Amino acid sequence: MYEDYDFSKDEKWNQFIQQVDESISKDRLEYLKQIWYKENVNKKHSIDNNKISNVKEESKLPYYIYSTENIFKMSFMLLLFMQGVAQIFGYLFNFLALQRQIRNTKIQQKRQYVKLLINNEFFHNLVYLFLFHFFERMHNILMYSPILMHSWVGISEFLFLHHKSIYERMQRYIDKTKQNKELILIQKQKVEITLFPVLLFAKLFFEIGNWVLVILYLVFLKMKYHTNNRSKVAWVQIDYFVESKLPIFIVPAYRQIRQIAVHLFLD
Repeated sequence: MYEDYDFSKDEKWNQFIQQVDESISKDRLEYLKQIWYKENVNKKHSIDNNKISNVKEESKLPYYIYSTENIFKMSFMLLLFMQGVAQIFGYLFNFLALQRQIRNTKIQQKRQYVKLLINNEFFHNLVYLFLFHFFERMHNILMYSPILMHSWVGISEFLFLHHKSIYERMQRYIDKTKQNKELILIQKQKVEITLFPVLLFAKLFFEIGNWVLVILYLVFLKMKYHTNNRSKVAWVQIDYFVESKLPIFIVPAYRQIRQIAVHLFLD
């Protein structure tokens, strides 16, 4: 029974609740608790919607900032055909998201702040956007697709946490996103990695881009490899995919090249 279940002893629940934004109301938390219980403990559990109201208590500044962040995310997604404008919204929502995650983390020393900053995915997004900011010829949907994926994951989480009525209308899509969050974010890393050969190819054969951008982007990928576990998983999956598609007689040479590349660029 839901009423008798001891959530405090469930590790999965404890991990989930640590990720929930502090601005969430008690009513909304109860609703999420029941959804989580149904998904992870008892699929036959019936959620009593009549006892749970929609967002009412969340008239706090953190909630308004979180809402603004997601409005900017939606604006970024809808205005991708106007890359310059979309980029501004990209800067804004990533900055707000970065501040939100830092605010929700107890930091006692400046060193912890720097470490959190360098390891944060939204900080990586800001660096990514900045790299392409000065190269207008590189502004296209392909280049912004990693940020697009992250935006949708964030919007889905926001609707799930704060807007019961919208969540219920879009439950199929939001639940699918929640279930595949890690896969989507690993896919984001894969797109970022595969963009490097695209940039290199464009510069070598079509004189599109800039060598400064190519070099800085390589440094960016190296930073992500050392600070983001999803990036490491993405590198391994790409490596496995490439090697599996090569003729057997080429594989030894490929492994040698890979070893040299890893030593030069990632170690």
